Amino acid sequence: MRHSKNSRATYRGFTLIELLTVIAIIGILAAIIIPTVSKVRDTARKSECVSKLRQWGSAVRLMANDRKGVVPLWNGLGSDQGIYSDYFGSKKMVNAAGQQAWSQEVMSRCPSDFIVDKADTEYRSRSYTFGRPTLGAGASKVKKLDPTSFGMSAGSSLSGYNLSAATTPSQLLLMVESHSLGGDNAYTVDDPDQGWGQHVVPMQVNTDSRLVRHSSITNILFLDGHVSGFSRAKTDYNNPANRLTMMRWFSLE
Repeated sequence: MRHSKNSRATYRGFTLIELLTVIAIIGILAAIIIPTVSKVRDTARKSECVSKLRQWGSAVRLMANDRKGVVPLWNGLGSDQGIYSDYFGSKKMVNAAGQQAWSQEVMSRCPSDFIVDKADTEYRSRSYTFGRPTLGAGASKVKKLDPTSFGMSAGSSLSGYNLSAATTPSQLLLMVESHSLGGDNAYTVDDPDQGWGQHVVPMQVNTDSRLVRHSSITNILFLDGHVSGFSRAKTDYNNPANRLTMMRWFSLE
């Protein structure tokens, strides 16, 4: 069959309705995919946070084995005295800013802690704090330690307790996520009455989105090395149903 010289193939473009339909479909897919990607990233950050806390559990036990069972509660984790750095495999690591830092500083930073990542140019703040246990009705089993035996200056303040003093290591809080405002944040969480509400609960409250991590889940490292995540409802000390459990986190008995 022969075509005439004037015969041409005809081409038809998209109509306006077809274009609008395609745009609408792309918008719907984006609305589905973007939150999913964000959730996946948050899950990855939470997993990295849990991994860091587990490594802290190993580091603390390694140091305790070298120090006659003593667990030193050194809260200057963002300082230049990296007493735990040897127990993370390297004294120096590269931080988020691409700088050399003590490994304990790098390991003390939760990947979801945006306050620290953007505001702490010297990389000295941290995302975790040690728990300071007690025995019975306030009788402390935490003792002052000789800082020089840990390679620190004589004027430094250092305290700790012995692993053998903990009768239920799986219930004794070793480290907990806390907010990172205020430099080194050189404090311990003593118990739910004293330190919890000031340093832990605000990290879960959505008054400042930069403080909230892991969809308001707080990761807690226990002395036996396991890490559990707790919702704000489970860590509200004002709720009488939580008090007995939370007080056990700070009891050596």
